[in-house]
Amino acid sequence: MKRDMKLVREVLLAVESDESLPTVGRGLLVAVDGASEDLVGYHVRLLVEGGYLLGAETLAGAVPLVLGLTWKGHDFLDATRPKGIWEIVLAAAGKVGSASIDMAFEAAKELAKQQLRSATGLV
Repeated sequence: MKRDMKLVREVLLAVESDESLPTVGRGLLVAVDGASEDLVGYHVRLLVEGGYLLGAETLAGAVPLVLGLTWKGHDFLDATRPKGIWEIVLAAAGKVGSASIDMAFEAAKELAKQQLRSATGLV
């Protein structure tokens, strides 16, 4: 299975929007419109392994239950939230062939820093 950066962000946004997390003893089974359960589950596992989601292991080989975003997950969404940044990062990744989530995160942070400097006059 290939990693899908758009789906990575959609999964993180879905977790962020779930107001019931974190609730002790309850995990989120993430669903994203248009994506199969298997594909979403694969991306959830990658995001838990990468430190973007906090997950609890279930049965061997099953998708972890999502308990919430980690600090790193929140930072990723904050860096990709400003208008246009995520689209620029995806377009650039397409030009070079691909990018890891960490590379996309770093690029988004740099773009957000540039916008912040410009907005505050610290260019």
